[in-house]
Amino acid sequence: MELCPVPTELELQRYYNSEYAVPFSEAYYQHYESISRELLRAILTYTPARGTLLEIGCSHGAFLLQARAAGWDVTGVELSEEASANARALGLKVLMGTLEQNDSSLGTFDCIVAWYVIEHIVDVHSFIDTIKPHLKPGGLLALRTANARALSAITIPQYWQWIGAPAHIRLFSATGMKMLLTRHGFTVLSQSTRRGDNRTFGTDLLMALAKAVVGHKRAELGDEKIKGNGSRAGNLPKCTDLLFWPIDWLLGLNGRNMLGAELFVLARA
Repeated sequence: MELCPVPTELELQRYYNSEYAVPFSEAYYQHYESISRELLRAILTYTPARGTLLEIGCSHGAFLLQARAAGWDVTGVELSEEASANARALGLKVLMGTLEQNDSSLGTFDCIVAWYVIEHIVDVHSFIDTIKPHLKPGGLLALRTANARALSAITIPQYWQWIGAPAHIRLFSATGMKMLLTRHGFTVLSQSTRRGDNRTFGTDLLMALAKAVVGHKRAELGDEKIKGNGSRAGNLPKCTDLLFWPIDWLLGLNGRNMLGAELFVLARA
């Protein structure tokens, strides 16, 4: 699934510098503590020794903090000047810029992770080719991204939260991701889906209804009459997620099938 037309690197740079940001707060770190530990346990299934780890797009350093606490020697690369500065303030080694911009400054690593990064990349083939030389022989690549075959993507594609131009350029199914990595010489060890950072399926349906209502009112009154987005509802999604999570469990969206909102992939170079 690919955005058309694909934005240029310059257009994306302008967008990230003016509109795109990951909120920074103590709650941000608390939210990712348990998620990061779960991811690290999955990584240790295939890399029992805690060696060197690089995170591409490390944001404010939440995952790197947990990886360091677990015994990894961590390094990060982050495009945002503010986020990279916040990570460095915690004593983390973080280089500002893209992976390509820091290519010559990086060595090799036992594990490279990229959480919700690949969907932002214009040239994914160049991106994977740049990663590969920085993995030690037998090194592990771990990726998280939106699942293009998630239940929400199938049932309400026009309202799915991951259809987000211009930031999300392409979205992968498990099949598409395996084809990409195999083409570049990786062996896919594991693919699974989970809810991850996404909303529950029930909340997605409610947000889709809200968007549809807002879109209808805009059509009636004109774009200048009603502002906002039906997907933005304050703390409502948090409340509805608590209400609907048993439905996700019953549907197997928390890991028992490949219909979960997040795709998690482990591959070896």
